[in-house]
Amino acid sequence: MTEKDPHGTPPHHPGAKLDAGKTRAGLVLGGFARALLEVSAVGTFGATKYTPDGWVSVPNGIERYTDAMHRHLLAEATGERLDGDSGLAHAAHAAWCALARLDLMLRAGQEQPLSVPYIGPDRRACGNDLGDMVRAGKSGVPEDAGGCGNVGREDSE
Repeated sequence: MTEKDPHGTPPHHPGAKLDAGKTRAGLVLGGFARALLEVSAVGTFGATKYTPDGWVSVPNGIERYTDAMHRHLLAEATGERLDGDSGLAHAAHAAWCALARLDLMLRAGQEQPLSVPYIGPDRRACGNDLGDMVRAGKSGVPEDAGGCGNVGREDSE
C-alpha cells in the first residue's frame, strides 16, 4: 500500500501525515473505553491469581480459552451477572477470553479462527459453523441459519 495523506498534502510538505487508510485504533480505545477497563480488571485479576502474561504459555490455550469463554457466556445466559471468583462481570471475562484466544491464534499464524458453532437465540447449537456461514454470504442471524432459532417465533412449526 502506498502511503498517502488523506488531504492530498505531498509527503515532504509541512502538515503532511501519511495515514490514509491506516487502522484507527482510537475508535476501539475511545469507543470501548469502559468495556476495556473491565477487561483490564479481568487481566489484572488473572495476573494476580496466576502470573502476569502466563496465559500465553497455557497448553492448548486456544481450545481452553474458547471453553472458558463459553462457560462465562453460559453463566451470563442463565442469569448470573458476576463471576463468583473475581466478582467481575462474566461478560468482561468472556471478552478477555476472546482476546486471549484471538491473540494465540494470531501468534500461531492461523488465518482463520477455529470452527465455532453458531448458537441460536434459543441457546441451541444450530449445527452451522459461523465462519462458514459468513464466508458463504450468510449473516449468521436465525433466518440464515437453516431455521435454527425458531423456537417461540410465530412462523415456527
